[in-house]
Formats: sequence, structure tokens, C-alpha cells
Amino acid sequence: MTKNSLSLIEQGSVKKIKLLVFIFFLFILKITAQEKSQNPLFGKNLIINGGAEAGEAAWRGEGFESARYGSFGGEWDIGVAGAPNGGDSYFRLTASEGKESVLAKHVIDLTRLAEFLDKTAIDYTLSGYIGGSPTKEEKFATTSLIISFLDMDKKLLGSSSLEVKETELPKAEVGSSSMILRTKTDKMPKGTRVIEITLKVKNACLNCLSIGYAENLSLIFKEVK
Repeated sequence: MTKNSLSLIEQGSVKKIKLLVFIFFLFILKITAQEKSQNPLFGKNLIINGGAEAGEAAWRGEGFESARYGSFGGEWDIGVAGAPNGGDSYFRLTASEGKESVLAKHVIDLTRLAEFLDKTAIDYTLSGYIGGSPTKEEKFATTSLIISFLDMDKKLLGSSSLEVKETELPKAEVGSSSMILRTKTDKMPKGTRVIEITLKVKNACLNCLSIGYAENLSLIFKEVK
């Protein structure tokens, strides 16, 4: 074998090594990108106990409770959920006489992820089954699911809401209460450190007693590429 032949073989080996190094480098970049896209914030429900299966855990509010289906007369029945894929329980929020409205809140603290959040564009989808007692009366209650974005000083950066008026509800199949799905997708404001999820019931009148219901509440983040 001549020296020229050996030189060509060596050059070919070097090229192969360089190609392998390049392929390995691309592989590392791909894995890193996948790890970033698999951030635990994305693709999962950030609302703790959004289905009321853990009682009132992670929520606070006056007139607020978790109830099992069938435990209140006129509100569905045992084994009959108010929402598709609903569990055994749902949320009830009661606005009693003299109350214009009542609230229940759930707080999501994102402070530890501040640096990541400020570098990432994020879309959020808020959804849930909310409702009350269907009516055609002029006086009716309204149930709302509100999302508020706060900065590190608890200053409001933005908010949005889903709402259902009792006049918009379909006739209940069982009992006199029903819920319907509401959902909304939008961009999360930069600088967000805390998210407040608020369930609100606006009373039909000051001399009325109104009850709002909620099930399968969720907040999902998606990274915007």
C-alpha cells in the first residue's frame, strides 16, 4: 500500500470522526430542546383540586364547599355527574340573602420560576364547567371563573373571565341544576409571579339565595415557539 493510499484512508477517518462529532452535537441539542419543552409547567393542570375531589383543599371562600353528587336535593343524583368525566364531587358557592356576590379563591405561586417565565412566551387555557339553576326569570344569578395575573408586588397585570348566566343554561336532565363548559385561551402577561383563580357567584337579587356550581376546573400552559 502506497503512502498516498494511507493518506487518503487517514483523511477519510478524520472526516468520519468529524461527522460523528457533529451528529453527536446535534443529538445533544435535540435532547436539550426536548428537556426545555418538557418543563413541568406545560401540558398539565396547574389548578390543585380543580374537581372538588379533595374537599375544599387549596381553596378559600365564604359559602364555599365541596359536595358529593346526590347529597343535595335537586342537584343531580348519586352517580350522575354535572360534567362529563366528573368525579364524585363538585363545588357549591352560595350567595345568601343580603349578599350581592360571594367569592372562592385558589392561588398559584410561580415566584420560584421567575427567570424561566420572563424568558418564555406562554399561552394559557382556562376552562371549566360552571353553572347554576336554569331559569327564564328576569332576575338570575351569574357564575364566573376569573383568572388574575399579579407581579411580585401583587400588582394586577391583567385578568380574564369565563361566565355563565342562569338564563343561558340548558334544562337539567336530573334535578334543577346544570353546568356547561366554558374555555378561553390567551397570552400570559410578562412579569407574572402569582395567579389567582376566583370562582364568583353574583346573586340574582339582594333578597334572593343563589347557588353557583363548578367542576373540572383547569389551567393549562403551552409554550409559544
